[in-house]
Amino acid sequence: MINNYTKKELIYCYAGGFHFHYEVTDLHQFIQLKMNKLQIDNQSTGAAFPVTFGAKNQVDTRPFLHVSICRSKSQDDTLFPYFSINMQEGFIMVDYMLIADIVDFISEIINQSQQSKQDQNDQISILKFDHLKTAPNTQDEIKFYFEKLELHPIYLHLTFNYNVPPNSPQQSLAQSPVHQILNMIGFAFVNVNDAPIRFNALILEHSFMSADDLWDRVRKHYTRSGTREIYKILGSLEIMGNPVGLFNDISTGVKDFFYEPANAITRNPEEFSKGLAKGSKSLLSKSVHGTFNTLSSFTRSIARSLSYLTQDEDRSILSYSYEPLTIKDGFKQGGEAVVRGFVQAGSDVFIKPIKGFYVGGVWGMVKGFGRGLLSIPTKPIVGLLVCATKITSGVSNSQNQRSGRIRHPRMFRDDGTVIAYNEAQSFSHDLLTTANEGRYADTDTTVFYMLNLDKTHVYMLTNRAVMKIKMMNRFVEWRFELHQVRSITRSRKTGSIRTVFNTTNMFGRSVQILKRIRTADIKVTNKFARLFRESVTNMKMQMRSGGVTRSLSMQNLSRSMGTDHLTRSLSIQNISPV
Repeated sequence: MINNYTKKELIYCYAGGFHFHYEVTDLHQFIQLKMNKLQIDNQSTGAAFPVTFGAKNQVDTRPFLHVSICRSKSQDDTLFPYFSINMQEGFIMVDYMLIADIVDFISEIINQSQQSKQDQNDQISILKFDHLKTAPNTQDEIKFYFEKLELHPIYLHLTFNYNVPPNSPQQSLAQSPVHQILNMIGFAFVNVNDAPIRFNALILEHSFMSADDLWDRVRKHYTRSGTREIYKILGSLEIMGNPVGLFNDISTGVKDFFYEPANAITRNPEEFSKGLAKGSKSLLSKSVHGTFNTLSSFTRSIARSLSYLTQDEDRSILSYSYEPLTIKDGFKQGGEAVVRGFVQAGSDVFIKPIKGFYVGGVWGMVKGFGRGLLSIPTKPIVGLLVCATKITSGVSNSQNQRSGRIRHPRMFRDDGTVIAYNEAQSFSHDLLTTANEGRYADTDTTVFYMLNLDKTHVYMLTNRAVMKIKMMNRFVEWRFELHQVRSITRSRKTGSIRTVFNTTNMFGRSVQILKRIRTADIKVTNKFARLFRESVTNMKMQMRSGGVTRSLSMQNLSRSMGTDHLTRSLSIQNISPV
């Protein structure tokens, strides 16, 4: 789904692994449709949940969707001896911004359609023929007979995140203090974390009804089933620590602890030890995931409420474009949050009054000074709470597998024109826009990239700098501007690119740092070195002239020896001086 008005890709739907079977006998037609995978991705940059809908159990070999139909070969073709639809357990993870983007997209389509109809009515004269009447349809409505109709139970895990950015149009409506207080509470109470929702099965036997009656019956059934599941959504709110999720995780672990050994011993007594180990592992992982997920939800809700209490538009302590997937990532993000909290607490005392004076004069400076004083106790507390949240989230996520996007978000031209999808282009663009929370998305343009030897990091060359990015969490481990390059040489033994950069240490003294850049493909390394030298030369020419110079621009992408890399060619462009 692409919004042509905002030049933005919203969602991407993937369905794969189809198996279709059709069989005909003298009396019946048999149709079977199996779909192994169905997934809907959120393609927004920095989305809270990259995957919106998919299968909960990624290792399950059963088809995600299974439809079985048996139709009688009678004259009217309205007799179905058997009709069944079965879907495996899935999840729905949405955030507020995705819903807002979809609503805006639909509103634009409706407005455009109404405008087109209005233009047609203005151009075409409407002729009225009162003497022409349509004869009423006296034919009876077609009805269907189902000997047995089975709509199997539907299990879904619902997660919702209220992630309105401070400067978004939706947030600008909240000007009154009362609305701000309600919004502060809403941050904690609206967020839902992994609420298990179960829609009961619908089984009809010997039913004879029309299509409209059948649809009405199905709609009422799922409405009643959904209404009975509201208490689970309330029990999965972040402010409550998601007790429903904790109970489900522990109960599932206890069930597996007894079921797996019993199931193994019925198959083969020698497999009892394997079943016991599998059940014990499930109990331990489910208990750890449920406990730390509850702690993470509780601390996250308190941190968000305190952060909004300061009425501060800068909530970088809370902003992370990815969840920690491992314990190491949790400790790393938690430590960064603590540092940000104390640094912002000390700087707000001086920055807030100055900003307030520029906006509202003396009274604005007084309010800014008050907000700065309020930040002294709240910002460090928020940082500590976020630290606890990230650590517990890392522990919880390490016990729970999450699926990723099917493909990276689509890339558009600078003028917003939709172009054919290219995997390498989209990967490089997504990597640049998400690295370090998108810090370099508006300033840099990708020139070339290549993977390192173990394919855990990416060396990226842009029109301004060269950097090393970690694939898992999109963290920039080091970055140097092109004007800092002192020398670029090639090592004869290893074939790596040896680059010396001029920089300053913490005491302000000039130092030189050596970095080695290397990948498994020597051809890709040679191309990186050549484009690296050309980029440095262009940057130095640009700094001397300060005007129009030669720059590298994206033209084509290719793959070499299983390693994705980006091929660039030279073109003349107007670029602003650095």
